[in-house]
Amino acid sequence: MAAALQGSPALATTAYEIRRREALAIQAGLLPNPTLSLDAEDFLGPSQRKSYGYQQTTLSIAQLVELGGKRAARRRLADRDRDLATWDFETQRVAVLTDTTKAFLLVLALQEREVLLRDLERLATEMLNSVASTVRAGAVSPVEEDRAQVNLDRVRLDVAQVANDLSAARALLAATWGQSNPSFDRAAGDLWILPPTPDASALAAAVDESPELARWGAEIAQREAALAVERAARIPSVELSIAGRHHEFGDVGGVVAGIAIPVPLFDRNQGNIVAARQQLVRARTERRAVDVDLRSTLVASHQAFAVSERRVSTLRDQIIPRAHRVFEKTRQGYATGLFRYVEVLDAQRTLFGARQELRDAVLALHLAATDLERLTGTPRPTLAEVGTVTRIPIHIHWLVIAVALTIALGGTLACDGDERAPRSETPQQEIGQDDHEDAQEGNHEEEIPAAIALSETRRAAAGIEVAVVGSAAIDSGSELLGEVHPNGDRLAHIVPRFPGIVREVRKNAGDRVVAGDVLAIIESSDSLAPYSLKTLIDGVILAKHLTRGEAIDREKQAFVVADLNTVWVDLAVYQKDLDRIVLGQRVRIHAVNDGPDAEGEISYLTPDVDQVTRTATARVVLDNPERKFRPGMFVTAHTLDATMAALAIPRDAIQTFEGRPTVFVESPVGFVPRAVTLGREGDSRVELLAGLAQGERIAVKNTFLLKAELAKAEAEHDH
Repeated sequence: MAAALQGSPALATTAYEIRRREALAIQAGLLPNPTLSLDAEDFLGPSQRKSYGYQQTTLSIAQLVELGGKRAARRRLADRDRDLATWDFETQRVAVLTDTTKAFLLVLALQEREVLLRDLERLATEMLNSVASTVRAGAVSPVEEDRAQVNLDRVRLDVAQVANDLSAARALLAATWGQSNPSFDRAAGDLWILPPTPDASALAAAVDESPELARWGAEIAQREAALAVERAARIPSVELSIAGRHHEFGDVGGVVAGIAIPVPLFDRNQGNIVAARQQLVRARTERRAVDVDLRSTLVASHQAFAVSERRVSTLRDQIIPRAHRVFEKTRQGYATGLFRYVEVLDAQRTLFGARQELRDAVLALHLAATDLERLTGTPRPTLAEVGTVTRIPIHIHWLVIAVALTIALGGTLACDGDERAPRSETPQQEIGQDDHEDAQEGNHEEEIPAAIALSETRRAAAGIEVAVVGSAAIDSGSELLGEVHPNGDRLAHIVPRFPGIVREVRKNAGDRVVAGDVLAIIESSDSLAPYSLKTLIDGVILAKHLTRGEAIDREKQAFVVADLNTVWVDLAVYQKDLDRIVLGQRVRIHAVNDGPDAEGEISYLTPDVDQVTRTATARVVLDNPERKFRPGMFVTAHTLDATMAALAIPRDAIQTFEGRPTVFVESPVGFVPRAVTLGREGDSRVELLAGLAQGERIAVKNTFLLKAELAKAEAEHDH
């Protein structure tokens, strides 16, 4: 900010204008110069007159005496011109600071997007490797690998694009202080420190002192001073003179005094007075127009702030955590053949799209807050106070911001050094895994990632909550993925009794029917007599496979009718869970799209394992009187054999970083990421086998924000 104030060409131009008007104010207060004149008379003419010495010489001095307060009026007008230039400078300075702030925020936002896309690139690479392994095993078509490669290529294009956008944004930021090329690599700042919510009454009170409105107060004062100058000009000024005269005839002298007074018979400056008065009226009208426009813009900016604030809250607290759960479950289901890769890709795009929306919403929130500060000239904390406006002089307020951002932009702006504790090389905690996993983890034992330091304000703004690690009941022994199907025992395939022509279709897919209802009228090809095609059970028509005028035979499946008062939920049972799944076991069913929950018991378990997915199928016959569970819905199920675990942590506390489950442990220097080993997974809690000790405090909500900070720190360290 300090660099922008010093190097802005527009601001320098306005500063020179102030100095020019200060010089004009000095000039306006000076007295008129006196006039010195010499007159010679009768020094040419007839020779006889020269011989008699008629020549006379007069030396005079005259001074204009301005009446009606003209000089004082000019001085006041010059002072008002200077004041107006000062307010123009103040308005221009606010505009420069606002533009610089917005350019700085844009750089921060693009840096966050770069980190997000790098994270997405790593994930897309992992998914490509996973799909390639599945293709080599012959479980899916090679087309799936091509699709994963296309996805990775698109992500890499986005990474390249954001790099170009970031370079342009850095150049735009450097241009605000007059540099053609940026001399920094990164901007150090925290986009996630959200501005406080402004109070509407405080905004309304602050707008009266807005720099843009105050500038028009100076404009009106200048126009009033200009009118006073024109009114003073109608009063004539007087010129006084005194002279000494010498007569050659008799060699005598004398004194001559004079006064000159204009007679205001025709010109009383009436035209200029009327013009100045109209200029004053125009200025007052323009001020009212600016006031109306300013207040309407303020209302719009306040509404934009409120909308962005709601979007940030909804995305951060609701949409992203749910999208993250859907993605993780879909990715797990892909490994068992329950989901196709296109569904994993859709869940991935939904998650990262929501994270991008959150970044955009946070940026919009900061931009709206910046506009509110510009419109009111009042700092954000003051606007958040209800009913009071303690104004800080605008130059002091912006100076505070300038000092803060100058510190943030100081040096090369390489990284957030003040936000993170130094790295230390400490051995990783030992975890009980096989030799292969130990060999893999040896690559990560070089150093522990830096702690993520968050102030109380930042933690509250991010919605990060902390809980103590301890023993807890795991509310289910196993988590299973499944799909809803119609109850096969309550399903009817309606076929024609005789081949013929469809003359009438009375029911369509989705219609409710009762046993005996006529679904269609068919004219028999043998007897040419019409007969009715009726449903055999009560239920809902799931499918209709005939149209009017169509020729059908007895092999044609005309309608499918299902009684959806009960449905089958077929669950994929992994090999590791087979020993824990038994007939009669109760489970809780939860729809993947956050639909309704229900409970049922396992009534059937296949005796074999599918050769492709390597899973068995457990079936739950679920009561569905309200039709909440629809065929085709994906669900998760948790067995309800709750048991105590020595250590258990909430599911929302776990993030995947570099392919390992990771939690964020609270420490005196911030949140430290730590890899953990997980055991049984419950509905809301997961058993912890290694990595944490009882009594440690960990982040349990909105931990994806900490993961984003960690990824950004790693990217900066690598750079």
